[in-house]
Amino acid sequence: MTTDEELGNRLKEARINLRLTQENAAKQIGLSRTALTQIESGQRKINIIEFNKLTKLYCLSSDEIFEIDGKYQESFQLLFRTALPQEKLVESQAQVMKALELMSELSSLEKLLDLCKLNYSSLNYSNLTIPDKWTAIMQGESFGASERKRLELGAQPIDNIAKVLNNENIMVLEMELNNDVSGFTINKKNLRPLIVINQNHSCYRRRFTMAHEFAHVLFDGLKPVIISKGSNDKEFIEVRANAFAASFLMPAEGIRQKILALGKEGMSRLQYELYDEKQVDSVEIRPSNSINELQLYHIAYMAQYYGVSRKAVLYRLKSLRLLTPKQFDKLFADENKNGSLLSRYFEINNRHAFAENSVKTNVVNGFDNSVPADNQFKNTERSANDNFNNYFLDLCFDAYRLNEISKGKFIELLALAGISNRHEALSLAKIINAANDG
Repeated sequence: MTTDEELGNRLKEARINLRLTQENAAKQIGLSRTALTQIESGQRKINIIEFNKLTKLYCLSSDEIFEIDGKYQESFQLLFRTALPQEKLVESQAQVMKALELMSELSSLEKLLDLCKLNYSSLNYSNLTIPDKWTAIMQGESFGASERKRLELGAQPIDNIAKVLNNENIMVLEMELNNDVSGFTINKKNLRPLIVINQNHSCYRRRFTMAHEFAHVLFDGLKPVIISKGSNDKEFIEVRANAFAASFLMPAEGIRQKILALGKEGMSRLQYELYDEKQVDSVEIRPSNSINELQLYHIAYMAQYYGVSRKAVLYRLKSLRLLTPKQFDKLFADENKNGSLLSRYFEINNRHAFAENSVKTNVVNGFDNSVPADNQFKNTERSANDNFNNYFLDLCFDAYRLNEISKGKFIELLALAGISNRHEALSLAKIINAANDG
């Protein structure tokens, strides 16, 4: 039997996992901070009304609070990819709670309709240790490549990362977040992982964030809360996630094939550079003398081809021994001056061709310009929300049609999915009822 002290500790842990302060949690359920402190310490018995309010606030079931197999399991971990200082994370609490509520409701609908997908197929590498930064980089680089091989992605660009993750039963949702927050991952017991990304960021940064968070799902799903913010970007797990994202999005084999097609040669490794769409982290290795005369239009080409930023390509090429520091500095300066213009050229030349699912070949300075346009990646990655919302709504319609949920619950779920107009919701209910009568 669970004691008051054990119950209080579990409620406290659930609150901390959500990054909620005692004051904030108490205010949301109409308690004083002192009362909540006493509940968490086991000095005050909690009544059923308070218990229900807290479990709803923390998105927990009673089974998750009370012992089932003699051992209490952590409710979930929240992994933030953000530059916000920890004390300001509470500003994102509403978005976190909405995402968690959506995922919990989706899981409940799946259970009602016997569509449970709790055993997602992604591998788990949480038993790996990271003794130093170089090991972190090599793990990220190696597993980024091995995941591409496991998923049979070859050396080609990933047109839609969200669909790749969906196929692994990892849900992806776009939300409007604070501009300093790239995204976060929720790993909750008995739920599939949910990656939430900032819909206001560029398509390149959203793609990198999804790949970065995929690494956290694979490597860090069993770890305590992990906050990826400016002050801990040098931590080994963040270095590993950035290396994984670079390898996953820009496979070494594919990049070398493109460079070799230009008749370029490699160079001895000088340093490994990681760029996560906002800042760079580097590890010095050894100097080199050989030079590759890559031009800025090649960088713009690869940026469009792999759906990443031009700076990400530059750092990736340098890390793969395909640029010297001198070349890198020159190209970096050129990129700041002319990069946007070149990328617009590639986008204009390919936008219409790829809108028709065909490839238009243009030879630019001897280089075959058969590349996906930036516009294509913007369009394909917008479907991250479509994938989630369409599936959620499909479950809602089925559950209501089969009388698994009431009309009131149906309208409530539609509002959660963004259909807040009651007249519209009632019209949908009427359509479903008519289909049943027919």
